[in-house]
Amino acid sequence: MRDAFEPIHGPFIACDDGGTVIFLGFFIIAALLVMALLTGYLRKKNHPEHNSLMSLLKERYARRDIGADEFRERGIILEDAYWLDADDPEMMTLKERYARCEMDSREYVKKRNDLEASHPP
Repeated sequence: MRDAFEPIHGPFIACDDGGTVIFLGFFIIAALLVMALLTGYLRKKNHPEHNSLMSLLKERYARRDIGADEFRERGIILEDAYWLDADDPEMMTLKERYARCEMDSREYVKKRNDLEASHPP
């Protein structure tokens, strides 16, 4: 018969074979990964420049200058790689022009690629 205070041995309960340490390590890594993803997502959604670009786009949609499909397409393209170029004034000007519907998606992507090629990381 087992004593009530005797440690239970197993891969995730006792520290005798290192199972608990491994499980705890995986749990900490998973928790940090989830926190990093959520933090990045929330920071992007609450960034003032991003919000102003989206409000310009919403204004065009509300005035029925663009349709629902174009609104979704432009929103997705504006969010693409937002944090990679948020500090570049030329890129932000280009995004602002795109949000105001001063250019179509193909022209925007071409100019964005040209700007990225001229400013290597």
